[in-house]
Amino acid sequence: MSQRVTFDKLQDIVNREVYSDVEDSALSVDDLFPRQIMRTGYFYADSIEGFFEESPIDEPTGEYLTVSSKEFDEYVQENTVFDSWRHMLRYGVKEWVAREWAEANGYRWSPS
Repeated sequence: MSQRVTFDKLQDIVNREVYSDVEDSALSVDDLFPRQIMRTGYFYADSIEGFFEESPIDEPTGEYLTVSSKEFDEYVQENTVFDSWRHMLRYGVKEWVAREWAEANGYRWSPS
């Protein structure tokens, strides 16, 4: 019998993986923004890679989760429906939690 995953357990994972030191994080923006999410109409790019390729970040690395600047927030505002990178990340985390919970409990997930 499979073990059901509770919201509290997922919240612990998010706190450990997303809000901890990015160097140690197992989560990436690819985890938070898969193609299904990028195609919701909230973004003007089809992939998170395309989103960052057009961004003002000179040489993007895997540490996107630490990006924070006024210039980047303006880019997010112009290319998404979100106010800031932080707002966009919160959406990605919320969807990641919902997806993980659904998959762990045998439900089908689709972006909100």
